[in-house]
Amino acid sequence: MAAARARDFPWATTSSRPTRGADEWRNRGARGKVPSTRGVPRVGGIVAKSVPESSPEEHIFKNLSVPVYSLATASLGEVAGGGRAADTMNIVTYCSPVAIHPARKIVVSLYVDTLSWENFRTTKRGVLQILNKRHLGIVKLLGTQSGRDIDKLSALADQGHPVTRWNSIPILRECSAGILLQGEGELIDCGDHQMAVCNAVDYYQPAGGDQDLAPWLHTKDLREQGII
Repeated sequence: MAAARARDFPWATTSSRPTRGADEWRNRGARGKVPSTRGVPRVGGIVAKSVPESSPEEHIFKNLSVPVYSLATASLGEVAGGGRAADTMNIVTYCSPVAIHPARKIVVSLYVDTLSWENFRTTKRGVLQILNKRHLGIVKLLGTQSGRDIDKLSALADQGHPVTRWNSIPILRECSAGILLQGEGELIDCGDHQMAVCNAVDYYQPAGGDQDLAPWLHTKDLREQGII
């Protein structure tokens, strides 16, 4: 499968290198050593990082690191246009808690015309799964392939990531935690994405596992692995 498309992670740099100063990469020696910092400006005793020339927008968003989630959704057996209906999972990085009282609310932004968007728009329910570093190998499957073309749940099982059901929605048994979301009102149009305001109504914690001990996955980890 080709590398992740820009639309799947529209805020991210397209470089496959970890975020480093351009001069640092250019001047690496034959043995891969970072060049001497002698003569490099220091700020408070710390070597100042060389930053490649770019727009402020690029500089901010290619260095921003946010949690990587997967939204699991169930199908009612019908999709618009007569396409393939299926339970599915995707990758979500546009997501944030926004309120605590009287109900804990979370906003999730979904790419328009995807199967996850279709399922959630129809059912207004999904499980927001917190991924950890054990899930690096399935990010491309969940984030760059369509559930209309491939059975993601079977593919996950084939790759050693068993799926179970919770609140009638398929979820990764080894996710660090899950939050059952109930959509409130209509989706809000944001251009290529639509935003769902959701109530958090139930919580999943794997029993008898150490998933909560595994470091949670962030977009900086995807950059370091050349995924985005």
